[in-house]
Amino acid sequence: MMNYKILVASISLLGGIGITLSTAVHAEDVDVDDVTMDVITENQERHGRGLPHPARELIAEYMLENGDITEEDLEARKEERQATREELRALKESGDEEALSERLAELAEARAERREELIAYLDEHEDLKTELNELRAERQEMRGQMREKMRERIRERRAEAAESE
Repeated sequence: MMNYKILVASISLLGGIGITLSTAVHAEDVDVDDVTMDVITENQERHGRGLPHPARELIAEYMLENGDITEEDLEARKEERQATREELRALKESGDEEALSERLAELAEARAERREELIAYLDEHEDLKTELNELRAERQEMRGQMREKMRERIRERRAEAAESE
């Protein structure tokens, strides 16, 4: 009669070898050439910061081309936003709710002023306004197509579930 411990060890060893071999076989089935994705940092993944925003990019490019803004101005704005985020994070961590709410109110007021300036700029530059409207229409069409695909998938799943019942 075979020793119980040896039998368990043999089965475990054979199972491990089987798993290793099956993993290697499945790894060969993956075609990495078909995989396409943009690499983003952990911060962007968690918070969405730094991801492209087509309308902002379009406006910035237009302003750069017309000389209404410089690369240095854009970099300064970027650094200012980073400093503001760090300031808000520090206020939040300090627990000073009053100071945090005051600073958020200041930022909201500044954002409203910038928005008014942008609207005035767009009113002065009809060609940019037209490009933005075209971009919005394209994005809206894309979202509509995505929604329709999701609805179709839901319909298919419901039909499959109804058939299996």
